Amino acid sequence: MTPFDFSSPDYKFLIYNIIATICILMSLSMFYLIFSWAGDITKSHEAENWSKARGIVTQSEPVKYCGRGQSQLFFPAIKYSYLVDGHSYDGYQIALGVRDCEAKNVIENLLAPYPLGKSVTVWFNPQHPEESVLLVAKVSDATWSNIHDVSIIAVISVLLSGWFIYKGKVKSVYK
Repeated sequence: MTPFDFSSPDYKFLIYNIIATICILMSLSMFYLIFSWAGDITKSHEAENWSKARGIVTQSEPVKYCGRGQSQLFFPAIKYSYLVDGHSYDGYQIALGVRDCEAKNVIENLLAPYPLGKSVTVWFNPQHPEESVLLVAKVSDATWSNIHDVSIIAVISVLLSGWFIYKGKVKSVYK
């Protein structure tokens, strides 16, 4: 047998196991992302117990270029200023989670309650006052979408890894 005998059972066993390992690593990274985003959901509910301050919106506009290439997607560029114990802070999040990346009209609707100059209630973490949001007990729509999509990919990766492990063992037993 030469080292490049692609038809040998040993080579196929090796390839199946390499692909299975890649699928397992993909699954683990997907589950890490899911748990990270689930942490944002938990934190958004914990934010209901954060302190409140009055703030003022200093920027509120849809900004183009969300992703790669010639994207027609926008993200909500929001900035608000607030005071905590005499210190000025700036916040940039409407809700916790992944930043929304949508069509311009969707982002305009998301920003509509926060026009430039509007006085807003800012929820801030009392231990880290630079951490703030405008909405509590809510995460961005993109967070839910990502959890859904990545969960599907993670399950497919787990199933594929099981299939490749099975195929690798079957090939090695019956060579």
